[in-house]
This record gives sequence, C-alpha cells and structure tokens, in this order.
Amino acid sequence: MAKKNDPALVCPIEHEDDDAPVVARSSDSRYAIAVIVSVFGLVFTVAAIAIMSQGIRNGNLMAILCPGVFLLVGLAADVLAVYLILRCFNPMPVLVLSDRNVYAGSEFEVSWMFRGSSRSIHQLKLTLIGTEKVSYRQGTSTRTEESTFFSEVVFESEDPDQIAKGFCLVKIPDEGMHSFKSADNEILWSIGMHGSIRRWPDVTETFPVQVLVPPLPS
Repeated sequence: MAKKNDPALVCPIEHEDDDAPVVARSSDSRYAIAVIVSVFGLVFTVAAIAIMSQGIRNGNLMAILCPGVFLLVGLAADVLAVYLILRCFNPMPVLVLSDRNVYAGSEFEVSWMFRGSSRSIHQLKLTLIGTEKVSYRQGTSTRTEESTFFSEVVFESEDPDQIAKGFCLVKIPDEGMHSFKSADNEILWSIGMHGSIRRWPDVTETFPVQVLVPPLPS
C-alpha cells in the first residue's frame, strides 16, 4: 500500500492564476530519445552484419571491411541505447517554481519531489544556468554555437530527506538578460538537476525557466 506522503501521490497541480506556482517541464524526453537511439543502433548493426555476411560468402574483402565502420557505429549506438534505457527507470523529478512571473533580479523558491523512490540518489545538485545560442550562416549551411554565460549551484546535498523532497531559493542576476529568441540568437535560462547514483545512470534533467522582459514603470 502506498504511503500517505508518497511523492507520486502528492505531485502539484498547476493553476493558471498569475500568482500561482508553476510546474516546470523537463526538456529531456528520455523515453523518445531511448527509442530513437535503440532503433538507429539496431538498424545499423543488422544492416552491417548482413552486408558483411554476404561479403564473407562471396569472398569480397571490401564488402567485409567497409561495413565494419557501420558496424562500429551501430554497436556504439547499441551501448548508448542500453544506457538510455536504464536511465528510463530512474525516478522522475517534479520541479515547482513559486513565481510565474520571473524577471532579472527576481528571487523565487524552487521546490522538488520525485515520482518513484529517490533512495538510490546519494547526491543531488541544482544549478541555475544561463545559455546563449548563436547561429552562423556559411553559404547554404547554418552552424550553431552554444555557450554558458552564467552558472551557479543553488542547492547541493547528500541528505536523503532533502534529496527526496526539498526547496531552495534561486535569484536571477540583477543584470541578467531576459529570455530571448530570434532567427540567429537565443538566450535561455534553466535549472539543471543532477542526481548521482552509484553504478547506474545518473538523474540528469534540465528545466527551462522563462525570464520575462521587465515591466515598464507606471
């Protein structure tokens, strides 16, 4: 029987009121990524083995060596797929921001809980991250570079009780740029969560934070 305080049963419900807390959505689609990588690795591996088997029967050396490169790619994808599939069994974090309207200089509370047991996590760290993406056009192609202009650890603990359910205060820098997106430039704010698990894939999630343009003075 589930415990009364089981986080899976008390996850918050988001309301649309201006002053209501907002449930942050993770930008990591763990299940979709695991499926895509698994299919990719399986296709490459099976195709390479089939071509190499045909080359062995025909005695064609090039039909053995060339597909070997694709086989290595497929095997690497298979290993990554196993890692991603194991990661799907990790507890799912739920992050709640106390304020819906966040501006540069804003201080707000971030609380968290997990769907599923968090007992396997021996260390939890939350980091406020500011990222800039810039796209460059080179002929007919486009190259995107990403850089981190701000990073601050806002919470870190090895206490199982604080890991399972807790809160911390987060402040956007006073001179911080608001969230922004154009054709060639993007400013992103997020809270990164990293939960270390021994001998198992870590809990790694990113929760976007929308920093608004400051309101005009009345």
